[in-house]
Amino acid sequence: MKVIYGMDGKLRQPREEVDPACALPTLKELLQALREAETSCLKRTPPFSVETPRSVLDMDDKMLDQYLAFCEKALLPREDRMSPRNAATDQFPLGPDKDTSGNSIEDSEEDRVDKSDLSANLIAEGVDQLQPGEEYAIYNTQDILGSLPTDLELVISRAAKWAGVEDNYVCGTVERFERRVLRWWERQQRKERAGRSMASASE
Repeated sequence: MKVIYGMDGKLRQPREEVDPACALPTLKELLQALREAETSCLKRTPPFSVETPRSVLDMDDKMLDQYLAFCEKALLPREDRMSPRNAATDQFPLGPDKDTSGNSIEDSEEDRVDKSDLSANLIAEGVDQLQPGEEYAIYNTQDILGSLPTDLELVISRAAKWAGVEDNYVCGTVERFERRVLRWWERQQRKERAGRSMASASE
């Protein structure tokens, strides 16, 4: 995604139909789909889940009732009987996600992201328009004072949550692969220059 879109605030569009970017959606619509997916996940996450930074002071009456019911089932099992629903089954389910009433949670119509609504990238008309991979920036994860562009930060955050790791792990992985590609590209450039030199010498 970073190679295709740059995600640094500058618009990039393909100049030829054979460019793989032509088969991908526009960055604006893609980021909007990510935001909608993030909102959908937050709706399905219990207010007392460890995945949310929400404090008890931020909860309304309904959320507090859910939280107290959760604590009662998690901490106060009835005598020698184990409740069919407890902290382990609620927070670490083996099956589909369930809401507080035990019903399976499925995406509602408004939560679903319709992929067919995403429009593909258009061919750039002017030669001054940046194309995918042009003016590519590699961000150093060791720079503790630096910050990522807003678009890239959203993508990194979403990827980190999906993988269940911290944002800086994803940033480090991206940078590592980017530097590998850069070294490979520099080797290719040296080989091409050496080949041209040998060809001109033989002539």
